[in-house]
Amino acid sequence: MNLLSTIRLVREVLPHMRKIGGGVIINLQSTSVKVPLDNLILSNTIRSGVIGLAKSLSLELAKDGIRVNNVLPGAIMRPRPCSLGASPTAAPSPCSRFVVCSAAVDCINRTPGESSCMSAVIQIPIFPLPDVVLFPHTLLPLHIFEPRYRQMIRDCLAGDKRLAMALLRPGWESDYYGRPPVHPIAGAGEIIQHEELPDGRFNILLRGTMRIGITAEVPVDKPYRMARARPLPDRYPEGDPQLLANRIERLKVFYLRILSEVQKGQGEIAKIFSGVKDPGIIVDRIAGAAIADAETRQQVLEAVEVATRLPLVQDHLVAVLAHLSDRNAPAERASGRQN
Repeated sequence: MNLLSTIRLVREVLPHMRKIGGGVIINLQSTSVKVPLDNLILSNTIRSGVIGLAKSLSLELAKDGIRVNNVLPGAIMRPRPCSLGASPTAAPSPCSRFVVCSAAVDCINRTPGESSCMSAVIQIPIFPLPDVVLFPHTLLPLHIFEPRYRQMIRDCLAGDKRLAMALLRPGWESDYYGRPPVHPIAGAGEIIQHEELPDGRFNILLRGTMRIGITAEVPVDKPYRMARARPLPDRYPEGDPQLLANRIERLKVFYLRILSEVQKGQGEIAKIFSGVKDPGIIVDRIAGAAIADAETRQQVLEAVEVATRLPLVQDHLVAVLAHLSDRNAPAERASGRQN
């Protein structure tokens, strides 16, 4: 694989991976990147460029849940590699270094829905709170005042700016300053704005990027908590978002009726729908704007299947509309009497 073909392939797959909340890019490379082979100056140079590209991309794309790795499976028994390495100064003949990579082959042959070593795993700070749930594709302003979380924000800003908001389970009060249990599904996000105040507190704006499933907490020499987690991309019936198109349109109608009841206009509509066609994003944005109760928000966050998530949000919108209608009815009757 040469450098330009790698760049072109990465450009093609990145938009899709970002849309689904993560992915894995693997470059199969020659062992010549570690021990250059004689008489292959151009090949040695280009392949080392791919390694550098992968290292840079792995840092840049980590915030999107995308891993970038290089695999050096060793030589393949063919005339070309066996003809190399004849010089006394060259690396040992590739034919003496065959490697059987059954584990790598097993990973590559799995389907996307199967659990495998190809699934992206990230390590991320978690910010556990009793009443905050972050949805992907939404914004969350936060004021950071506890010393341990000030340190977390400083570390995040010095790194990839990622952190996860995890909802505390009931009973957290007795161990808030320790490690009270959190829900295993959390919302990961990226700090896109921050302001450090003179006394060390922070105001930040967090943009939700993906759902994550926390698999374990990682022991660290930090005052805050770290977790190992896997991105949880949206899942659709038969893998086709268009199958939910009609249901999404109904959901929009309910939300627009709520905006009308509370006299919110085009600005609010634009925040949710502008340029967005993906059903999962639309449902998450409506949930983020319309649902206040933390436990209900968590229930929606945990619905990775968009077909399951959608009716949860719609049922909530119907209940809100009923409440608004009951609230507005006395005023409307009074207005009628005055007329």
